Amino acid sequence: MDFQQGCVQISVGVRLFEQDAPLSVANFLRYANGTTINGGNYNGSFLHRSVAGFIVQGGGFSFDPALNDGSFSYDSTSDSYPGGLQPVVKDDPVVNEYSLSNVRGTIAMAMLPDDPDSATSEWFFNLIDNSANLDNQNGGFTVFGEVIGAGMAVIDDIGNVPAYDKTDVHPAFGALPLDNYTEPANVAIDNLIRLNSVTQLFSISEKLDFGLLATGDSAQSVVTIENTSTAAITITDIASTNTLATPFTIVANTCNNITLAVAASCDITIDYSPQLEANNQDSFNIEFTSPSISFEYTVSGAAVDVKAPDISLDLTAIEFGVVGLYNAEIDPFGEYLVLIMSNDGNVDLNVSSVTFDFTSALNFEFVENCRNASPLVPGERCAIPMFFKPTTVGELSGTLTIISDDPDENRIVLPITGLVDIDTDGIAAAVEDSVPNDGDGNFDGVLDSIQNNVASFTAQNNDYITLVSLDGTELKSVNVMALNKLAPPPDNIDFALGVLDFELKLLAPGSAAEVGLIMPAGVVVQTYYMYGPTPDDINPHWYEFMYDETSGTGAIIYGDVSFTSPIDGTRFSRSVIRLIFKDGARGDADLTVNGIILDPGGPVIANNSDSSGGGSLSIYMLIWFALNVLIRDKRRYASMSLT
Repeated sequence: MDFQQGCVQISVGVRLFEQDAPLSVANFLRYANGTTINGGNYNGSFLHRSVAGFIVQGGGFSFDPALNDGSFSYDSTSDSYPGGLQPVVKDDPVVNEYSLSNVRGTIAMAMLPDDPDSATSEWFFNLIDNSANLDNQNGGFTVFGEVIGAGMAVIDDIGNVPAYDKTDVHPAFGALPLDNYTEPANVAIDNLIRLNSVTQLFSISEKLDFGLLATGDSAQSVVTIENTSTAAITITDIASTNTLATPFTIVANTCNNITLAVAASCDITIDYSPQLEANNQDSFNIEFTSPSISFEYTVSGAAVDVKAPDISLDLTAIEFGVVGLYNAEIDPFGEYLVLIMSNDGNVDLNVSSVTFDFTSALNFEFVENCRNASPLVPGERCAIPMFFKPTTVGELSGTLTIISDDPDENRIVLPITGLVDIDTDGIAAAVEDSVPNDGDGNFDGVLDSIQNNVASFTAQNNDYITLVSLDGTELKSVNVMALNKLAPPPDNIDFALGVLDFELKLLAPGSAAEVGLIMPAGVVVQTYYMYGPTPDDINPHWYEFMYDETSGTGAIIYGDVSFTSPIDGTRFSRSVIRLIFKDGARGDADLTVNGIILDPGGPVIANNSDSSGGGSLSIYMLIWFALNVLIRDKRRYASMSLT
């Protein structure tokens, strides 16, 4: 990169990390070469921001006093540039590729606040180690290169040029570096630190990794240096000031003391012969005199004593847990798990068979068994998706057997288990059967423990809560969460009953759903809070989940409701909450249209002095709630009235 400071031209060598940030490097080179789609070009641009002990930034603006009226000006009213000051024409933004730290001497892409994928033409040099700051905000700033040779002395000198507040010219010029400038004179072209050109000098891979070898084996690889500039380059020395040590050796070299013509190349052949088990890394120097650059090249490789495949599985058992009977209309795939098989060895892994022995073959199946992927090369993985479609109730079990040529584990047997129950809400039948009204928490005359859409359980204060969803939906994984697993709730919020956590499986993705909550006797609910992301804020947070007409979601709190048991005529008085959801919308904690509502949230208990409840719906709506939510057995019914 050739900079112009006053009448002095200075050069800085930059090594681009094409392997770590390929999109950002390609984007930078398009601007450098003037090959962007929209015509953006770095030639004639200048450094427009310099913050001492932090960064110097450029790539955003150019200045040509021969253009238009030649002024260094910007019209904020019309957002136009009437003079020689012009913005660099932008291409589409680049996807963020953060992986390397923003340490001193690196060059990184600039971004808009709170938008990791907004980088276009602007970049900056890190004057110090900014990793603690820039690695941990806005998704991490993408480092795509580093200054090499004596270039940081030049960048430091630029960072020491006085910076002026020129926000009266443009909002971006709050720290504009200006050379030989005196206030309040107009900014001239010689005051600016300009980028005259970016020239790609040579091409060489960033680093060489031999991967994993067995001790006693050898491997060789060729490193090619290609002259990609418009002039000859001279290489004076390879590895004399910084040599490679065992187990690495340079065994052939056509690059020492040569001049490479344009588009010419030379080769360095490196041998890796590890004798001991270890992770090895070393480097050597490549010295250029034209241009004057000292380039440090890194080589690495690992070694193990044994040469063999090594099978690895991410599960030690295939446990489907408690599931319901297979219903192809609700979920044609049934319950499923994915087993990942890996080869952690240093030679190919051959998988000869993957078979299962199950209580009933109709209950269990897989569509891919990794045989098609065999052999697995070192480091390769394959997936075995397994589907459980039980048609009978009870404990079902079996085994999955994998046979391979791993010398230590040539035969692996994994147990397969699944408990099939009519009620799959995750609450033990003994708990639901102990609910007042003889295990019938929703007063419909049917035991809660045999209904997929009804769950009764003990709350945080040992009182009972009952959840009821519409027919055809299923409640799953119902429990009361500990508050310390979530962010602290807002002040003066009392989750005396705890935070409820459940999944609601819908009839179809994207559909609406409702859940009724029947509170313990004497409990008055003030409002309902949820925890999770919302469409307007994707960061998990607490928010009040009262009914919202715009989204058609939220909680409706009824006053006291009187229930009559269809079994013995006993009357019960309970507060009721109606939760209205839509898959993927406000209230669904995964904000994903996937046929499942995730709900971490809970009722906020009112103060003792507040016994008004909060019901505001008409009697008609309350009767609708009774007919559509609480009645489950058409041979029985529950009467319901306001008190």
